[in-house]
Amino acid sequence: MRKLFFLSFLLSPLLLWCQQAKLILPVSHTNKLEDITVSLDEKYMASVDLDGVIKFWEVSTGRLYQTFSHASAGSVVISSDDRYVISASLDHSLKVWDVESGLLFKTLEKHTGALSCMKLSPDGKKLVSGDQEGNVVLWDMKTLQPLYMYNTGGGMVNDIRFSHNGKWFAVAVWGNIYLWDFNNEKPLQVLKGHSDKVHAINFSDNDEMIVSSSWDKTAKTWSTATGKNLQTFVGHTQSVFDVQFSPDQKQIV
Repeated sequence: MRKLFFLSFLLSPLLLWCQQAKLILPVSHTNKLEDITVSLDEKYMASVDLDGVIKFWEVSTGRLYQTFSHASAGSVVISSDDRYVISASLDHSLKVWDVESGLLFKTLEKHTGALSCMKLSPDGKKLVSGDQEGNVVLWDMKTLQPLYMYNTGGGMVNDIRFSHNGKWFAVAVWGNIYLWDFNNEKPLQVLKGHSDKVHAINFSDNDEMIVSSSWDKTAKTWSTATGKNLQTFVGHTQSVFDVQFSPDQKQIV
């Protein structure tokens, strides 16, 4: 039987105690950080703060390589070839920044709402972005063109995750979870069952399940094949902000 461990109050100090930092970056942001991402080859890191200031770092040395500015940007990704940093903003746009020159390379305009979430696929070939009006856009990273846009009609996009097999991606939109493959504009499954906003989602290692955490104080597991809720975990007295499968996939935390 799967168990849900309520250890969030213990994990943070434990991790701080048992993990020694390999590199401490002189971040130099003057406001709260909104997002941090590491490149696929783990050579670079990008960060963005509440002022929309974006910084691009070399991980091995801690050297600040470039600084960009995108007003109201809340998330960033780095292209698979490390040539570009992409930022998503409340101004409805995604901006592509050239790392070498430090200049704006291109502005991607497809969304009709403020951007709330953005993730790069593990192979770096696709980008998925979501906004506060429930629009989900799949982008081709080679051409920087939208492949399709789908409106869920369900409110703000809260999280985006990619399956380990490279075939699917899942999107949390308010209280529902939408499962897509990359070749179809319409979702394969819509997972319904949470009574409040879904905050985080993750795939199991074999991609047979999705786990979700919600403001309704529960976590749930779902079948990716059928879309059915497999189990609901209760016990939290407040909203559940994150959830993960254990390495052996037999428990969730």
